[in-house]
Amino acid sequence: KCTLRGRVKSGRDAADGEELDAPQSAAGAWYDQERAVRWFDGSRTPLVGCQIANPNQPLVHFEAFFYPAWPTDFHGLAEFAQEEADAFDWPNHEAAFIRRNETFAENFAGPFPDSIGAKRCIAGLGSGDVRSFPCIGLHPMNLEPLPLMAFLAETTVSQDYIQPAKLLHWMHCITYSMSTKQERTGMIYKEMWKDPQYLLFSRKGSPQDHAI
Repeated sequence: KCTLRGRVKSGRDAADGEELDAPQSAAGAWYDQERAVRWFDGSRTPLVGCQIANPNQPLVHFEAFFYPAWPTDFHGLAEFAQEEADAFDWPNHEAAFIRRNETFAENFAGPFPDSIGAKRCIAGLGSGDVRSFPCIGLHPMNLEPLPLMAFLAETTVSQDYIQPAKLLHWMHCITYSMSTKQERTGMIYKEMWKDPQYLLFSRKGSPQDHAI
């Protein structure tokens, strides 16, 4: 189990002599509520890819988890897809999504004022130390609003590239390129999202293209 501040120390951890930085969870504060999460232990993860000779293996220590844990099944998506067309009012969904994240950021800033989650939220163009929550992009052809998940698509590769190392090397060979507007403002606007075919055909793309 974890709180938002890290793992909750158990009796077995104490018996094993394991030192945990996270304090014992205390009831009351929302970020100290214990939740069962899928937790990844990244301690002693080797760093690879550096060409500098080093007799010792460099390591990085980290842990990762979602709080609260996301569901592992998506039953109900088929029913959602069968809803009437007026339910897919993506601009209204986007507005509600941004409002929820703005409220969350305000609550998060109290106990964690220096964190990324406490930064001011914006829905469009802004300046200063801000954080945006993009969830809608425009279709490259008809400019209709779409959820960002719609840009994901399966990509068929040759048998030579099914190994993760070769696949990552192939992606690394695709050049990074972004518009002057994005480079100047640091913002990803709705019309800047592209599908995977665009990246593969042009052999270059923005950071969000590489992420997709």
